[in-house]
Amino acid sequence: ATFTAEDVALIPPEALSELQAVQIATMKGLEGLTIEQFAEIPVATLEGLTEYNMADLTIEVVNKFTPKHVDNLNHKSFKKMSSKRTSKMLVHFDSEQISLEQAKELLPDDWQLDMETGALTPPVGAKFTPPLLADKSSEQVSLPTIANIELGIGIGGLGDSIKTEMKHSLEEENLTDFVLSQEDSGILKIKGIDDEKGKQYAFIPDADDTIQVDTDEIPIGMAVGEGGFYTVTTPEGQQYKVIPAPKDPIALSSSLNNSEVTLGSSGDVLIKLSQNLRRDDRFVLMFDPFVEPAPESWCIFDDVTGESMCDFDNAPENIRPGIHINNTRRADLNLPIGKMVYADGSSQNISPTVYSPETFIKEALKFKGVEKVIFNMNGTFYVLHEGREYIVMPSFNVQTDSKVSVTKIELNEQGGVSYSVPVELPNKTRRDNRIMLMFDLFIEQAPESWCVDNDGAIFCDFDNVPDYR
Repeated sequence: ATFTAEDVALIPPEALSELQAVQIATMKGLEGLTIEQFAEIPVATLEGLTEYNMADLTIEVVNKFTPKHVDNLNHKSFKKMSSKRTSKMLVHFDSEQISLEQAKELLPDDWQLDMETGALTPPVGAKFTPPLLADKSSEQVSLPTIANIELGIGIGGLGDSIKTEMKHSLEEENLTDFVLSQEDSGILKIKGIDDEKGKQYAFIPDADDTIQVDTDEIPIGMAVGEGGFYTVTTPEGQQYKVIPAPKDPIALSSSLNNSEVTLGSSGDVLIKLSQNLRRDDRFVLMFDPFVEPAPESWCIFDDVTGESMCDFDNAPENIRPGIHINNTRRADLNLPIGKMVYADGSSQNISPTVYSPETFIKEALKFKGVEKVIFNMNGTFYVLHEGREYIVMPSFNVQTDSKVSVTKIELNEQGGVSYSVPVELPNKTRRDNRIMLMFDLFIEQAPESWCVDNDGAIFCDFDNVPDYR
């Protein structure tokens, strides 16, 4: 009952051959269980899994379930799980092993299963887990959990693929000149063809904020949702949030001399610059989803190799590979601006944000009088405090401290807030692999009626800031 994932991973597989149902019922850290360990657990032991730990098993382990494993699950416990945990199990079963009839026995009463296609329909309002990609993180690049759009929302990924459903959503918006693809890293690319050729956008298909909606109330297609993030609603009523991302995390790292890159689940990107760049700077950035093509005046596209060749030796500094920023606050409610240029000459606009925006929101809500905190797509935060609306704005400056303490937000003497959060470093060979990241943020009162509340979803139009001073 006190195990962590790391503890479970250290158990010799053969030691689990005597594991009993009463033991696995209280066992924590099952996300650390390996396929080899799972193979040693007696099938009858799975009866002890509960609604609290059943879905902690990794997708790789769930994919190894046989009909005997499913028969031995406690069906009552399975039906008690949250919709996200229920779907995590169902969409990662092996559809070659688990029949639709057997899977149907596990379904809560308010779920629907198409017995011809295997497609699942959660109840309206339920959050669910889409099929997930295997972790593609490397030594230099750390990636969050990402949805696999090549599979469908069905038993073992059956049904029309998420990509196909999203294509139909684009058609509803008359965006037929754009095609969808998913890179090996998991990045969702939307590329223009025909009249839109040359345009390209990069997103992460969010795996944590997918929801079943009623298409009679919410139209099929694309929309701007809370915080300015895009949502895609499919004909099947499944709504996905897509988060802006670097066009290629590996190319991002290599364009910065193999710097360490960590993508957060909210779109925040932590970059630890390589020592080869003779700096020890860290940045936490939000990337604009639009990918600007390489400038034709300095780069030539090779149709044979499919790559750009650029004359960076003679090009202006601001279009050479690297991070180019202007950290000066230009005016009220205007963020510092920046650009990330890749080795092929393409680029994305960047803005500063904080590490783990979801943690910042959790801490900010502890302050007396704070009623609501929303993360915006440009890296800022909307805060409703005692009926007044404010925008909290980060800068590119990030400080570090080797002395690790708890996460905290404090008011500072400059009329802003200071945010400190512990971060685990990718290099786990060090004895102490955690540091503190510290951010200073400005607070501006939002203009009256500028931020719109649509049924609890907040949107502030940063492209049109009114003159309110």
